[in-house]
Amino acid sequence: MIHQALLKKAVAGRDPVLVDFVNKLAPAILTRFTTIPALGGSGEPVPDDPCVPPEIDRLSATSMERFSAKEDQSMTTHILNGIFAGMRLAEKLPLHKALSDLEKRLWLLGFVTHDYTKVYGVEVKAGNIPQIRRMITCLGESMSFGDFLSEWERFLDDIAFLAQNTQTVAGANLDLTSFSNLQTPPRRLEVLRLLSSIADVLVHVNNPCEVVRVGSDGRDRATNLREKMNILFGAGQAPRFTFHQLTEVRGLISNLINNTVMKHYEEQGNEPFLFFANGVVYISKFYSEHERETRSPQSLGHRVWNDVSSILLHGDIRDVADENDEDDDIGGGLAIKPLRGLKVPPILYELLSTRQLLAQGKQAAQNIKGSMAFDRFVSQKRPEDIEPVRQLTSKKEFESELIAFQKGYEEEFQVVFDNRTDQIAEFLHFLWRRVAGEILSDLEIILSHRKSASLNKPPKGYFLAREILQWLQIENSISAEEASFQKGSRIPTGWYCVAATYLSNHSDIDFDQIGDLFDELIERFLALVKELALTIPDESIYETALTQYVARVIELEDQDSDKWLQSFANEYSNYVERKAQNKLVCAMCSSPYEAQEQVDSVVIFKGQQYSNKGKLSVSKVKRGICPICSVEMILRQVQQGLPSKKAEDEKPIYFYLFPAYFFTPEMATAVRFFLNNLLDLELSPYSANSLTRHFRKQGYSIESLLNYGMFSVEDEDETTSYRRYLSQKPHYSENDFAGMFMFSVKPYKPARKGKSKITDSDSWATPTIYGLALPLLLNVKIVTTSSFVPLFSSGIEFRETAVLDAPHSFTQHVLGRDRFRVNEIEHYLMRLLRLYDLHLDVFAEPKDLHWPLINSVAKDVATDPLYVFSYYDRKKRSDSSKNKKQKKAKESTGNSGIPPWDIDRYFDIYYTLGGESNMGMISETVDAYAVFYRAKHKNLDSAYAVLKPLSEAADVIIDSDPKTSDDDLRLLVAGVVSDLMNRIWTNKADGWDPIVMVKGATTSRAERKAASWDTQIAYTDIFINRVFKEYCDGDRATLRERLNRLRSAARFYYLQKYGRQAEPELEATENE
Repeated sequence: MIHQALLKKAVAGRDPVLVDFVNKLAPAILTRFTTIPALGGSGEPVPDDPCVPPEIDRLSATSMERFSAKEDQSMTTHILNGIFAGMRLAEKLPLHKALSDLEKRLWLLGFVTHDYTKVYGVEVKAGNIPQIRRMITCLGESMSFGDFLSEWERFLDDIAFLAQNTQTVAGANLDLTSFSNLQTPPRRLEVLRLLSSIADVLVHVNNPCEVVRVGSDGRDRATNLREKMNILFGAGQAPRFTFHQLTEVRGLISNLINNTVMKHYEEQGNEPFLFFANGVVYISKFYSEHERETRSPQSLGHRVWNDVSSILLHGDIRDVADENDEDDDIGGGLAIKPLRGLKVPPILYELLSTRQLLAQGKQAAQNIKGSMAFDRFVSQKRPEDIEPVRQLTSKKEFESELIAFQKGYEEEFQVVFDNRTDQIAEFLHFLWRRVAGEILSDLEIILSHRKSASLNKPPKGYFLAREILQWLQIENSISAEEASFQKGSRIPTGWYCVAATYLSNHSDIDFDQIGDLFDELIERFLALVKELALTIPDESIYETALTQYVARVIELEDQDSDKWLQSFANEYSNYVERKAQNKLVCAMCSSPYEAQEQVDSVVIFKGQQYSNKGKLSVSKVKRGICPICSVEMILRQVQQGLPSKKAEDEKPIYFYLFPAYFFTPEMATAVRFFLNNLLDLELSPYSANSLTRHFRKQGYSIESLLNYGMFSVEDEDETTSYRRYLSQKPHYSENDFAGMFMFSVKPYKPARKGKSKITDSDSWATPTIYGLALPLLLNVKIVTTSSFVPLFSSGIEFRETAVLDAPHSFTQHVLGRDRFRVNEIEHYLMRLLRLYDLHLDVFAEPKDLHWPLINSVAKDVATDPLYVFSYYDRKKRSDSSKNKKQKKAKESTGNSGIPPWDIDRYFDIYYTLGGESNMGMISETVDAYAVFYRAKHKNLDSAYAVLKPLSEAADVIIDSDPKTSDDDLRLLVAGVVSDLMNRIWTNKADGWDPIVMVKGATTSRAERKAASWDTQIAYTDIFINRVFKEYCDGDRATLRERLNRLRSAARFYYLQKYGRQAEPELEATENE
């Protein structure tokens, strides 16, 4: 079971009792409670359980409606969150109140059973101890409590007392005499009860601030928690709770802010306790006034920026950029790559200050490996020798000749060629072109006014090159004109000549001293800029904006909340002002920051030709973007691997996983393990480990889902790596806890004939499964959307457990909705999986699953579930046309032509997708003619033989005159059926009559024929009334159009009910 395996890893090294709980009881909790709402739900009554005595009252409709008004939280989440939170508090109890192993086990069982009324959907009065014992006994036996505590039944009253008194408002019974068989001393029992009560209050906390303030629902849980903690731990010894909270959630940047603030709190001695999408609750010590001053949003802003910029520069690098590709701005990461040319992504000029940019260039230059100095020196000094040099370089056997050739150049020109040459040359070029040439264009103009040139028309960058040569003290050895020469306008051959010349005078310089040289050049350059009175910002616009943003969105315990009104006013006034002045406005948010034109290398989607945040009838069509959204998009590229400009073409679908209502460290760790090892979900029936084949083998149930092991696999367990390239996710660090997890999935590009194009059906096929399965697998709330921006800031903002935001239309046909409560998900997931099973069985090919066809399948089945059986016939026709190889013996279909497992599977598909439970009209029709007609076993593979009475009746109606009266139509159908049976009775047609032809009958043949005739008349009436008039509305064209559907469904029903019956011995026919 995948979630249990994840929890085992999450609790490794913790209390042995907790580890044993995960090993012994977690499987039953995950299987039994995941689809039961502890809070929320659709309001539907819980299915009856045979263990519940009939005299116990069911939960009233009013109670169910009250529960459903709340946001969803599954019973599994409710119990596990309470247990993990409670166990962390138990570890902090004073020594005289510390729990023994037995007490921990009793507490765990008490908390598992405390919501037994919701599990069974019953109402039990607090004083009715026998019924309470009965319910807890039922739960304990069904969940194998004995595996966790062998003598649990001896402690039944202790468990019942804890279960009944976890809630102190309603249903509590603190009368110890009512529980006559208590085994635990009252004082110890009170410790366990208080711990349960605190855990139960915590699992209802919606937002981080509710541990300190009154909640949004008006409940004062903060006071309740504080009072109970003081009683449990003792006055003055109780840990206190504190929090930080964000006012909005945008994605990765919000997780980074949360993690940075969390580290700050940890440094001050606070322990992260509960993780929300929009903040964290801590177990806190009483902090000093000094700590109050440093714990402010303003002081945290710069720290957040340092963490963000570090990740942007040194985050996950997934690809290697092409040094010759000027358009590959970001590649696999934002840091300047140690490649020739030291290319700077354009956005980096705005993200970093000039000094930070120079430091990045220094680091990249010092990391350059290998040497191309000789090649580039020769290409400038003697271009005619470059081809011989490259021929010697291309083959290893010419290495000695190349060394001699190079030595000759070094002696002739008095230069040095090695890796140091490359590092110095690339840094000098970076300083001259990438920094001065890009962001300080006025520098060259000012220098040209100060100093005259020795040339009439000096090359670009000539004057700064002369300054650099003077700094290096080699201005007399090489000219500025030669230094600023670039071959092909890109390759800095001139600076390679400069570096080689410099090294001839400093041949003993080592790599550490090269770093010192770079530092000296940086300081000289910045001093020159200052001397020329050129303005360079101390911090970037991104740093300024992000620092302000952090101060605006972080809410702390001791902070006045009035500033949020001012923030809203600023956003509104900024929007109105910029629109009035025809300035750019961020197309993704309304934040009060200076918006800039979107840069192709930053955004992950193509520019839009129209936006309601842009002016019409103007030449500019690019929209604006604020620094905060830019940072979020760059983070998606660096951490998640989304490509700039073309991510939209890949049609990814995004998943935002929220806690319900929070993650404990253990639950967050389980989700992190799952996502870090997420595999591409395989649906092809041709793959041995696919989800489709797993469900076909194990059955369609939540147990099968939980036991499918190929959702997520650790690297050491994986045999191939290709199965991870469709998912795009950040790598969640072990040191960082996310309150909201996110990832995206792009569709596999199928190998279709002609121009292969990814469709919306392709992009939504797999994500729809994830959107319904992950809440059951991980006990999370989830939003599945094509939107880059999260639709909600926390799970509390939507009641449902699963939301499909604007999915493909096929989901509406099969699901009928896009929002699902916790107790509805299993049903709709099974419907979806059954539809996929049908589609894949009929249309799938090894290299193309043909998802674009699923919309037609879903629409057909939603229109009439009988289409299920006609699709099987379509599959068989397709198989025949492909001339497939003969099936193996173990796949033999028997006499019926349809394998019995296919018959059962297609009936399951039919019933799951809305078919009538007893086949309705089809069963009536087939049962009516099966009374007097059966196909011989040798002919069961013939649809014609199985369906003769149906085909005859349908054909005569279709061919009849539309003006035919009902009585005449009845005679026509009865006549053709009677004629068929007369031929069968006389052995002129295949088939047999169970009434007339079975050997050993006790009545005369004439009497049996009369009885058979009566059943034929009854069949005629059923076919005309139920099939023709009701199903086809009395329209012959409709009957003709639906006939194949009828025939396919009737054949399946006949083979399932009658095809497996033994054929009796028949008496001789009349003409023998």
